[in-house]
Amino acid sequence: MSDTRPTIFFVSLSYMPYFDESNASIMSTITAKGHLARAKTPAATVRYLSTHTPRAVVVTDEGITSRTNKTALTAVLDYARNGGTVVIGFNFPSFISGPDFDRFFAQDLGLPWKRGDYHRTDFVLNLEASLPAHADRAGLPSTYSMKAVHVKGVSAEDQLYAPAAGAMTQSHVFAPMLADQRQAAAAATKMGEGILVYIGDVNGEEETEQLVLALCGLEK
Repeated sequence: MSDTRPTIFFVSLSYMPYFDESNASIMSTITAKGHLARAKTPAATVRYLSTHTPRAVVVTDEGITSRTNKTALTAVLDYARNGGTVVIGFNFPSFISGPDFDRFFAQDLGLPWKRGDYHRTDFVLNLEASLPAHADRAGLPSTYSMKAVHVKGVSAEDQLYAPAAGAMTQSHVFAPMLADQRQAAAAATKMGEGILVYIGDVNGEEETEQLVLALCGLEK
């Protein structure tokens, strides 16, 4: 009998040695319910995507934004435009600079998204956002608190998780302020025939693990 379990492809071009240990839970779930493939170089990324069509591509760090990794980015974007699901998150929001963030989304992805606020607050799910057909919608957290690098310039329909009405910033250091509901901690947009998702969580919340798995069509 052929193995029909889906493959999730991690693109880790700025791979950190601690990554696997820090993300052991989600990696274990993926390998239990599907297959986990990974590339750590541009050549490996291009080679894999030229011969495979994974259920989802997960970009785990900022390495994809480097000019030296342009071939890998082109392969990932071609995959998305041809109907694939690309999720950008994990170490990406923590390690990319503001200017590189803005350049990447504007010049490389053609999106008006810019780096927004950085704080924790309560977010709610927008079920009207674009999601891949295979997404486990029941597995998407309806609301949760996360500390995130927000995106601004995101249309209302592309906001996947935006601050709840009246949500205040949460900090042990700074006084609470009203969170900007025009910004999003996670955003999803159509890219050609596919979907591109950005997740700004910097602390690896349990609900974010649920979110990534749901976007890959896997249950927690």
